[in-house]
Amino acid sequence: MQPARSGADDPPTRLPLVPAEVRWDDLHLSYRAHTRLTRLYQRPADLSGLPIAQLLHINGFGEKSVTDVIEAVAACTPPAPPAQPLPAAEMERAQRQTMRLARALQRSPLSAQLGSDDVRFGARIRSLSPEAKDAGEMADRLIAGAASGDPLQIRDGLKNLLRNLRAARKMCVEDELSQMLTSVRYQGHHPVKAQFLGYASRSSRPPADTTRNRQVTARILGWDGLGGCTLQMAGDEFGLTRERVRQICQAALDQLRGRAFVPIVDAALALGAQHTDQPAAAVEAHLQNRGLTKGLFRLEGILQAADVFERIPAFQIQTVGGCRFVTGHATDRLVKSVLRFARTTVRGAGPLTLSDLCARFSAETGQTISENGARRILETSLDFRWLDDAAGWFWFPALPLSAVPNRIRKVLSVAPRISVTELRAAIFRARRIKGFTAPAAVLLEMCRQLPWCRVDETHVESAIPLNPAEELWPVERALWQILLWHGGALSREKIKSLWRAQGRNERSISPLLTTSPLVRRYAPAFYCIAGLQPPPPAPRVPAQKPAPPRVRVAPLPRTPKPTLCLGFGRPDDRRIWIGFKLSAGMIHTGSFTFPPPLRGLLSGTFPLLDPDGARAGQFVVKQPKGWGLIPLFSRRGTAPGDCLVLLFDLTALNVTTHLGNEDLVVQYAGKPF
Repeated sequence: MQPARSGADDPPTRLPLVPAEVRWDDLHLSYRAHTRLTRLYQRPADLSGLPIAQLLHINGFGEKSVTDVIEAVAACTPPAPPAQPLPAAEMERAQRQTMRLARALQRSPLSAQLGSDDVRFGARIRSLSPEAKDAGEMADRLIAGAASGDPLQIRDGLKNLLRNLRAARKMCVEDELSQMLTSVRYQGHHPVKAQFLGYASRSSRPPADTTRNRQVTARILGWDGLGGCTLQMAGDEFGLTRERVRQICQAALDQLRGRAFVPIVDAALALGAQHTDQPAAAVEAHLQNRGLTKGLFRLEGILQAADVFERIPAFQIQTVGGCRFVTGHATDRLVKSVLRFARTTVRGAGPLTLSDLCARFSAETGQTISENGARRILETSLDFRWLDDAAGWFWFPALPLSAVPNRIRKVLSVAPRISVTELRAAIFRARRIKGFTAPAAVLLEMCRQLPWCRVDETHVESAIPLNPAEELWPVERALWQILLWHGGALSREKIKSLWRAQGRNERSISPLLTTSPLVRRYAPAFYCIAGLQPPPPAPRVPAQKPAPPRVRVAPLPRTPKPTLCLGFGRPDDRRIWIGFKLSAGMIHTGSFTFPPPLRGLLSGTFPLLDPDGARAGQFVVKQPKGWGLIPLFSRRGTAPGDCLVLLFDLTALNVTTHLGNEDLVVQYAGKPF
């Protein structure tokens, strides 16, 4: 049945011709219209020439559904065929141009990415080759001559497709996503052309604002560059309810969701994956510098686009300490784990270096992180402070119950002014510190950042009065009072006797003398209050029988050579220990010479471990030398005068390192030296 002819000014009374290749999904009808029509008609082509008045008789069809069908069918109507046949020469030239354009599209890597169901370009592909699944298959059919139709229309359509593809690759993210939203047809919200109104022109309903709907969708998904928002926030901004906002977004997502051709979004996702472990603001600025975005476009919108267009992003956004951070999926909780581990370690051990943090974190969690990645993560924390940026020393001054500041307060409560060298030695004595602390320059910078400290070139003093009764533990206060009442310095035996006289447990005084920051050992078996400089004790000379007089020539005076090896021994059959006082040369070279009695017992390569069991490097023994301590010294921060104890395990074939002061060697030797 042919549609009736009508005048130029009269509205049409029948639906136009619908191509046979058009599918129901291509019409994007509302749910009501789609359900009613698919029950009555097998395919959209059956609607060709259907009287419009007949649609009104369909059960459940109203003006809104009829208007939707009229507009959808009109959008799929092919252009009118040429009035006159083309000359043979022009047709041959059009076919040659079509073949050249098809081969160019066939060679393009985009041909397999551009499917026939693409939101922007799918209709053009189906108009050129209805059976093709993607642009590559369409090009193959055109080259094989399987396409039927007007050669001029095929050439022009293919030319426009390639032109639009080239333009799509030169867009920015904002324009690409805006173009995707423009292709969305919001059901019941399209103005109807005047020639199709006819009966519907009498409707008093104003046309819906499609621009507003696109803005609402972009606001929710973050495609406006602001990162997205909740339904309530968008409703308050546009004067809509949450449910209406949800309906608008759902209508857009139903049409957009799928494997669409979005090369700029793909480029932004690839760039974000290359810059993980960085602040999101830095990555967004990098996107703008590369020309992928016009302005600072928040990455949350790009991740939403990846979800809509069925991409799997290689990164995600985490907020840590109020700062947005780009992390990879392999490091899902890396940022929070690194910050939590760094805070815990600084609270117990004091300032750290980046290299030491990375090594300890890897040994503790099994995850690997670079120093640059750790630096970027730490700088996102609001309470993070650098002590020496070049060497990588840092700390968190706002941590409660931090070991090093607490020990500094204790020392300054009994010695209001003390040299940084003695203060560092007092911190070294802590068992909780486990034998490592910052160099003197780093410790001075740390004290400068403490509000209750005042620092000059070589000394630290308290800026406020510190009461020992409030800062010290009861046992520490008792030890300090014993030393204070007896001139500030006593021998170990005298301290023990006075401790027993107060009715205290004798077993508690030895560890207190070893680990308390309030006292220091200024001579073998003699202790004084920190910061005090007592005279050396008088040497005990044993009684000797008078020797017969002998005439001897006095030797020339010689400068005594400093002893670097403080002792060695074997606690059992499988372990050997050796203690050194570090010199500047030993710290610089990371090597030393073994004592002669040990030169035949050790040889080979040993893993170098810290007191926690984390690997700190590799130690090589080739008698009489041993080397490989430089990584340990650079991580832990050492100074000339510190003591190093190496514990060789002959069964496990490893070396455990311990850094401290001379008390550390006394613990291994079992007696003062």
